[in-house]
Amino acid sequence: MKSILSSALTISLLSSCSEEPPTAHSPRPIISIIAQTDDLLSGGYPGVVQARVTSDHGFRVLGNINARSIEVGDRVGEGQVLATIDSSSHVLAVSAAEAELRNAQAKRANAAISRSRQQTLAASGLGTTATLEQSDQALRSAEANVTKASAILAKANEQLGYTVLRAQFKGIVIATAAEVGQTVEAGQSIVTVAQPQELEVVIDVNDNVYDRLQPGTPFDLRLQLDEEVTARGVVRELAPSADVRTRTRRVRISLNSPPDTFRIGTVVTAFVSGDGNTRISIPRRAITTDGGTSVWIVDRESRTVSRRAVQIDSAGINSDFVRVLSGVSAGERIVLAGLSSLSDGQEVRIAERSNL
Repeated sequence: MKSILSSALTISLLSSCSEEPPTAHSPRPIISIIAQTDDLLSGGYPGVVQARVTSDHGFRVLGNINARSIEVGDRVGEGQVLATIDSSSHVLAVSAAEAELRNAQAKRANAAISRSRQQTLAASGLGTTATLEQSDQALRSAEANVTKASAILAKANEQLGYTVLRAQFKGIVIATAAEVGQTVEAGQSIVTVAQPQELEVVIDVNDNVYDRLQPGTPFDLRLQLDEEVTARGVVRELAPSADVRTRTRRVRISLNSPPDTFRIGTVVTAFVSGDGNTRISIPRRAITTDGGTSVWIVDRESRTVSRRAVQIDSAGINSDFVRVLSGVSAGERIVLAGLSSLSDGQEVRIAERSNL
């Protein structure tokens, strides 16, 4: 039995010695992604030119509209009459206030004469001090009534002025909300006026595109009626929430010195700016900045990696993605994780979770 065990042990050791040692540098598993043209950002998005600043104009008093002198698209100057309401009741209020003021002024004149008479009598010893004091009080009361009547008249005139709606600034009428004969409340919007000095383009995008935009992202704008007419702009504002009906998010693009043909209400097409028509965006985590901005590229045939310098435009993409301006072509495989432990020519194995 002892000899049998010894023989088995010898055979086992010989068998172990005959096997090849394990490879010292086995292929390193990596997570990667294939660079593709960013079709989400290369397409055009329809938009409308709007004024950045608009103002709703309305009457400050209740009334019935009897005239409206403007229509949508009209240019108005500061102080120009936009509409009027029936002012007959306010005219009567002014007349009544004027009569009250004249009455108060007459009473004050009589009180002044009476006080002067009592002062003369008191000086000659024919009047009493009590009577003089009463005349002083009557004069002060009459003067207070004049001040009150003047304030009432001023308020009545102010209310009469509110029956005329005037433009607060130079602009363009972009909407009307009431017609002649309609009774309107105080503060109700009647006319909307836009300031044409600052223009912007409003577009609606889905969440996939929204995630790739940020304030400052540049856009090229083209007129839909004449694509040769263009303008430049940058994202000014991104809506924090989606529209409940369309499930899209609103993006406002400020225009930089647009041509005169970019008028309020003009329909345009917006394109994310870039060099050429090909736009490639990759996850920011694929970028390494150790020794320069670069990425690790996987060779399809040899299954090895090599480091390559790239030029990126981080202004065009949000914090999760960057736009590659040069250095990467569509279809190339880029390493996403473990960048610091890679070396040029290292053999790798593509993990199953990689984007194939």
